[in-house]
Amino acid sequence: MATHILILIHGITPEAAPASHSGLYDKFWRALQEAQPALPAVIRHVAGVEWGNRLGPGATRPDERLSDAERRASELERTERVHARPGPNNVVHPGPFGDWNLIPGLRKLTHILREQLVQFGLADAVYYASQDGEIAVRNAVYGQVLRALRPHRKDDQVHLHVVGHSLGVTVAHDFLYGLFGKPGEPDFLGQAASQEDRDDYALWRDRAGSRLHLGSFTSMASQLPLFALRKQSLVDRLAAGGVLNAQDIGVVIDGQTQWLIVYDVDDPLGFATRELYGNANEVRQVQVDVGDTPLNAHLDYWTDAVVIRETARLIATRAGAAIAE
Repeated sequence: MATHILILIHGITPEAAPASHSGLYDKFWRALQEAQPALPAVIRHVAGVEWGNRLGPGATRPDERLSDAERRASELERTERVHARPGPNNVVHPGPFGDWNLIPGLRKLTHILREQLVQFGLADAVYYASQDGEIAVRNAVYGQVLRALRPHRKDDQVHLHVVGHSLGVTVAHDFLYGLFGKPGEPDFLGQAASQEDRDDYALWRDRAGSRLHLGSFTSMASQLPLFALRKQSLVDRLAAGGVLNAQDIGVVIDGQTQWLIVYDVDDPLGFATRELYGNANEVRQVQVDVGDTPLNAHLDYWTDAVVIRETARLIATRAGAAIAE
């Protein structure tokens, strides 16, 4: 009997003091079960991943200091703080009326985008794009996924059902590509913080396609069109008019949806992604309306009824569960 494991990976956190995602993950899993009541009978384990924020006293992993560093940078350079300390080396806009903006509400929106979504959110993506940040985030995320897989080393067939949001989509994609893409030796084998994680990743990579399978992949607020440009080989492929190959992350060409991509056009940090991988029937893309403000449109996928319904049906279908209409 196949073992089906659900992995949940959050994305960027635009909050100044991000909390644990455990409550959000629990609510999402309950909503999936309500949409497809047969899921608990087939999903053996649900693993919610945490990265990028310090949830307890101290910070033992490098990535856990990320939210503290972002908060400190924001405190130092926030517009209100800068304007409260004018001087010869800190010149605010001159004139009796300052810098007026003739478009009502535009400056407030700009402040929200810059000082929340960019300062606390996009900064996470910048961190992952760096060599140090990539290693730190991968050790945090890959390590937690590998620990969830550890009890199933002896299982005959293991199917991963991965739900990623925002930057979590990219990290999940990288995890799967290293397993299924067979791109020579994956970077993580040289990045892993522990020998156990290194050995486990090599073990599952050897089993990819035979005893380890991608059950399903749900991508919310994907940033893959941006992160595809990190590698020169992908830049060259796209520049030559090519596309990427979904089979490199474990998608099986069987005519049935295996990868679900959902996006909101009001989300400034989430992108339609299907066309980046050509026109495969196995990749389904759905435009959703999860919020009307930039923050809500990026964050509220986890609670959106359409996202929940589509994700639950995909997992149930790929796991061989009875489908509730």
